[in-house]
Amino acid sequence: MNIQHNISLRPLHTLHLDVAARFFYRWENADKLDELLAHAQEYERVIWLGSGSNTIFLKDITDGLIVQIATNGIQVIDEDEYVRIRVSAGNNWHQFVQYTLSQSWFGLENLSLIPGTVGAAPVQNIGAYGVEVKDYIVSVSGVNTLTQERFVMSNDECQFSYRNSIFKQLPHLLITKVEFRLSKQFNPHIDYGDIARIAQTIADSEKLNANHISQAVIQIRQSKLPDPDKIGNVGSFFHNPIVPADYAKQLLQKYPNLPHYPQSDGKVKIAAAWLIEQAGLKGKKCGAMAVHQQQALVLINTGKAIAQDVIDLKNLIQSTVLERFGIELISEPRFIT
Repeated sequence: MNIQHNISLRPLHTLHLDVAARFFYRWENADKLDELLAHAQEYERVIWLGSGSNTIFLKDITDGLIVQIATNGIQVIDEDEYVRIRVSAGNNWHQFVQYTLSQSWFGLENLSLIPGTVGAAPVQNIGAYGVEVKDYIVSVSGVNTLTQERFVMSNDECQFSYRNSIFKQLPHLLITKVEFRLSKQFNPHIDYGDIARIAQTIADSEKLNANHISQAVIQIRQSKLPDPDKIGNVGSFFHNPIVPADYAKQLLQKYPNLPHYPQSDGKVKIAAAWLIEQAGLKGKKCGAMAVHQQQALVLINTGKAIAQDVIDLKNLIQSTVLERFGIELISEPRFIT
């Protein structure tokens, strides 16, 4: 196997910290999985990496093998009024979404421009603008890297919840393929934020379609979120907290402009960005890490950030928000040490 040595991880994760991997392998051929798993047993640990958009390396990785998942492929399984497709884990997520739209397969348009790979999408149960990926996943295939046993998990078995899944709780379950069920009938989801207004502006005199929704989402994301190729970041750094309804009521009495979203279980989702901004932390810096001026939920590497800068800023935000609002913010990215 073509194991590379002493590879910089700076371009392989979107926060762009200056760290390196002693052993690195780019996995492109799905048929080599058994060979890869056998070889991986020679290392103390294996770190599976997609596009690095939700991963922060806090130090050089000298004791394990980093495997970048780069398998690709889209296979149509069944097609009637819906289409079922099986997609390899290494496919770029945004490119996959755009491909579905080019085929007139609908449902994922609100999830345009989310960084990452298809295999990472179920782990976080990615969501944006009123849509979650779990609503379009039929099953997830993969391998238990501890036992090398293959698995196929149904949607229910994946235990999806807000930004969570069984794969996040059990990281030894490696996703290799994801099966989606998409509609051939366009059913717009435009109740969230400014999507309806912007999409209608883009559509102009045309009938609203899924491409207009996708373009609106892209426009909104680009206006608020920095391009990680230009400014290092991992997107949203914290989950939007979900609190009991009675506590949300108390907060709203004190802060009537607090953005909040009632949930199906009676709890209420609170906008983490609003909490951070109201705590006076927008633009706050720790070393070379800073809270983004346009979106308080995004922490940016201003150039030469080190791991301690990340930890210091994260801790400052969490402690300040907890003291001010009584809410504990949970960070989204995984930290690799």
